[in-house]
Amino acid sequence: MSSKLSPLALLLLVLSVPLLMGAAAAEEPAASSGFMDMLAHQPLFVLFGVLLVGLLLGKVEIAKMSLGSSGVLFAALIAGHFGLPLPPSVGNLGLVLFVYCVGLAAGPKFFVMFRQQGKQFAILSTIIVALGALAAYGGAFLFGIPADLTSGLFAGALTSTPALAAAVNTAGHDSSVAVGFGIAYPFGVVGVVMLVQLLPRLLGQDVSTIHDDETGASGKRHINRMLVEIVNPVIVGRAPRDIPFIQNSNAAITRLLVDERLVPIDPDYVFQQGDHVVVVAENGIAASVTDLLGRRSDRKFIMDAEFERQLVVVTAKSMLGRPLGEVKLLGQHGVVISRVTRQDVSFVPTAATVLQPADTLTVVGRQENVESFAKAAGHSPRALEITDIASMSFGIIIGILVGMIDIPLPTGGTLSLGLAGGPLMVALLLGHFGKLGPVRGYMPPPSRHLLTDIGLMFFLASAGVKAGGTFVEVLQQHGVSLFLAGMGATLLPMIAAYPIARYFLKLDLLSTLGGICGGMTSTPGLGAITAKTEAQSPVVGYAAAYPVALIFMTFAAQLVFKLVGLM
Repeated sequence: MSSKLSPLALLLLVLSVPLLMGAAAAEEPAASSGFMDMLAHQPLFVLFGVLLVGLLLGKVEIAKMSLGSSGVLFAALIAGHFGLPLPPSVGNLGLVLFVYCVGLAAGPKFFVMFRQQGKQFAILSTIIVALGALAAYGGAFLFGIPADLTSGLFAGALTSTPALAAAVNTAGHDSSVAVGFGIAYPFGVVGVVMLVQLLPRLLGQDVSTIHDDETGASGKRHINRMLVEIVNPVIVGRAPRDIPFIQNSNAAITRLLVDERLVPIDPDYVFQQGDHVVVVAENGIAASVTDLLGRRSDRKFIMDAEFERQLVVVTAKSMLGRPLGEVKLLGQHGVVISRVTRQDVSFVPTAATVLQPADTLTVVGRQENVESFAKAAGHSPRALEITDIASMSFGIIIGILVGMIDIPLPTGGTLSLGLAGGPLMVALLLGHFGKLGPVRGYMPPPSRHLLTDIGLMFFLASAGVKAGGTFVEVLQQHGVSLFLAGMGATLLPMIAAYPIARYFLKLDLLSTLGGICGGMTSTPGLGAITAKTEAQSPVVGYAAAYPVALIFMTFAAQLVFKLVGLM
């Protein structure tokens, strides 16, 4: 253990004393009814005590590794073992806040990545669930475990409450399915968290240094700015707005080279042979635009004057919800928009791009034109700092309602996305489209990060306390064999999934870790990754894999019960 953390370890020990003394007092109320007993029965005190102890525990480094935010889970397991209470529904509150906020962050990239790699994540989820079911069946065969306990072990190992519900529906409410679930669930939670923490270390990778643009699979848009010489006679004498290919592509003509200095394009400018213009274009279209205009130039020039370029935050209703082609920027305002930044993603707009609240525009033009446009757009930097609580509440309500929808299954019974899937799907749509009716998808990054962290901490605390309360009891009652079977059902799919995802499905490291968490339906595992990196690839991978795993697990839980019953 690192010596520099010894004061933290001492503080951790000091803070643990009142909690543990309170737990002892709670077990023997006749012996103590004093201050410690009172604290042990104060759910809010216990909640924030678990958070503080867990976060301090997460800072302790051993062999350059630490638990991070996952330390809350282990502190909660101890609290649960001693029967310390948490406020009712705090876990559900944390889960909803966490998945909603990560959905908003991942939405701008999710659909791009899903179109590119959705099939791979569906295959990965199917393999994970199939291997988990196979491991549970093998454990039943080796240790002679009954069918109801086995189906519960399977559901707990993959931390799936829908699978638990399906198994209970098949085996009957008086079965021991829930016992099997209670045995396997703690290791299912802890196992995935430990995997995503340890695996990058074993591979010599530091996930905190990996960014979306290095993964090759995040859908991140690269924007190029280049000087192009006009040599194509077909476009000579025509204005940029009169060339459909440029208007409908993610490209913009922003400046003209005059006397070795770049000046903003005038509203009446038309291309002339030998002109040199600045083209701002996304990487996928840059070569085509260059070929259309002429050729890349190596002329030297003076860089932009800052007063001819400004970041403008749009709030004016007259511009929101309208395609840029209708706004007629160059003709009416004398400016060109070279970039739009929305939900932390920058892109070059087209004529069909619709402006959304709090879009940040990079505006190029003469100083007086830029200032005039900023006024017309309702430029308000403060709009980037305002959290729309009403939109957030409305979005979460819609997400909860979506999660409650029962989807009939061919084998009987129903399936629902639940509190994890419903808000996540709604947030992904909001993050992608920016606005759905009156509900805005924008949330300032500091607010989003805070709510994400709080939600994750609340959820980990609740999951740990629930698991810790039954872990020792069920293990003592049913023996080590059940624990080994549940552990195998967690480990086999995780260990096998990594090489399959990396070498057969060609997924990058962060997408693989997110996909494994999604395939295991492990929100705590996803939280352990997002606490280490700002990249959104793990979230996108989780969101792409999760629905397939959720559906397949309900079938697999019933299949495991029936197959073990035939042994």
